[in-house]
Amino acid sequence: MSRSFAVAQPATTASDFDVADVPGVSAADMAVAIAAMVRSGQSNVLFQPRGKAAREAIEAGFWSSFRGPTAAGVATLLRFWALVDAFAHSRLKSRLMNEGFALLGPAGAVAAGQRLNATWGFAPQRLMWALADAIDRPEAPAPLVLIPRSRAATAEPAPNAVEPGYRLAA
Repeated sequence: MSRSFAVAQPATTASDFDVADVPGVSAADMAVAIAAMVRSGQSNVLFQPRGKAAREAIEAGFWSSFRGPTAAGVATLLRFWALVDAFAHSRLKSRLMNEGFALLGPAGAVAAGQRLNATWGFAPQRLMWALADAIDRPEAPAPLVLIPRSRAATAEPAPNAVEPGYRLAA
């Protein structure tokens, strides 16, 4: 007995996409969302359930800094919130607790291209493997590190640091 199944076609326009498979975004766009979280002082959303005020503060900061099409911004925010939700899983939370916020740059870069279903979120184990691969590969470029402006003025920045505002540190 032969069965035929309809295969969902990817969205063809930037303004219309299927939430079953959220389109990829650039790592720079994910860095904008992560920096908006850091700048707004709402980094606690990684450790405890987020409230409406935290979400609004982060998203307002994102939209004030984001330069690009609205559809790309929506896809970036969907990926950002799915990444925040993924950090609720024990292995990712443990790695974040061990490595600190320096993990957020590589995590954002990995999340920018990982397959994402808006209903189910990221597959946490696949995200963990991709993150480990991105960080632990010796030939990989150094990950971007986000440093809050208040700390950047007092500490010597890492050679791969990005300050909020997205200027590459020298």
